[in-house]
Amino acid sequence: MFRHLFVPVDPSDHGANATAQAIALARSHSARISFRYAQAAGTHGQSQAREALVRADAAARAQGVTSTVASIVAEQPERALLAAADQAGCDAIVLAHGTGQLAELSSAARHMLVHARIPVLSIGANCVPAPIATIDLLHNEYKRLTALLHAWLRLVETPPPPGAPIASAPLLAAIEYVRLVVHPLLQRKEVTLFRRLGRRSEAMRAELDELSRQHLRLQSLLDDLATRVEQADGSDSAFAALAQAVEQYARLVWEYRGREEGVVLPAARRHLTEGDWKDVHSALTPAVTHHVGIRSDASFAELLTQLTLPQPDKD
Repeated sequence: MFRHLFVPVDPSDHGANATAQAIALARSHSARISFRYAQAAGTHGQSQAREALVRADAAARAQGVTSTVASIVAEQPERALLAAADQAGCDAIVLAHGTGQLAELSSAARHMLVHARIPVLSIGANCVPAPIATIDLLHNEYKRLTALLHAWLRLVETPPPPGAPIASAPLLAAIEYVRLVVHPLLQRKEVTLFRRLGRRSEAMRAELDELSRQHLRLQSLLDDLATRVEQADGSDSAFAALAQAVEQYARLVWEYRGREEGVVLPAARRHLTEGDWKDVHSALTPAVTHHVGIRSDASFAELLTQLTLPQPDKD
C-alpha cells in the first residue's frame, strides 16, 4: 500500500488528468500527497506554478486527501524533483509525460523514471478519458480565462513608476469579456450539468452547492476588481489594492476549476447518460456563441494583445 505519493504538477489538461488519477489512487490507499511544481532557474512562470498547485490542492482537499504544495526553482528541475521526493519520504511518484518523452534520452520524464529510487507510476498522454463535447467546451473557455488571468497577473507583478497610469482600458475590456461570457457559462452549467448530477448522485450535492457558492463569490470579486481598476490613480496604495484584487480572483478561479476537474467532472462521467450530455451541451452552447463578436479567435487575440502591450505615458 502507498502512504505518501509525490506528484509533479503542471497546468496542462494532461497534467490535470494525471493529478486527478493520483488523487483517486491516494484516496483508495488513504495516502497523502506532496504536490510540487518545478521550473528551471531564470524562467518566468510564477503564476503558472501557483495555478497548477492551487488547482491540485483544491481537488485533493475536496476529496479529503491531505496534501502539501511547493514550487521548486533549480538548474535541473528533474533532479530537484527526485531530491524533493526523497526528502519528503514519499513511497511512489506519479509522473505525467507526453507522447514519446520516455524514449527521449534527454527528457526530464525519462531522467526521473531511470534515476528514481522509489516506484514511478507513469501516466502517458494517451491515458485520458474518452472525449465529451461538453467538457471540451468548458476546457476551451477555461483556457481563454486562464490566458486573461496570467496577463492580469503579469500587469500587477511590478508597480509602475510613481504616477504612471495602468492599462485601465484593456483591463476593463477583459473584465467585460469575463462578465458577458465566462460567468453566464458557469451559471448555465450549474443550472444544467450540476442539477442533473445532483439528481443522479446525492453524495455530490454538497460539493455542487459549494461550487455554486464559489461562483457567487467570483462574481463579487470580479465587480471589486473592476472598481479597483476604475479607482487606480497611480498611487502605490491603489496599485497594491488592484494587485490584491487580481490575485484573489485568480486564486478562486483556480480553486473552482480544480474542484470541478477533480471531483465534479469525473463524477459526471460516471453518472450522466449520453442523453444527459447531449442536453447539457445544447444548453451550454448558446452561452458561448451569443456574444459572437467578442468570442471570435481574432477578437480574443486582440484583447489579449492589448493587455500585454506597453502602455504609452500620459503627459
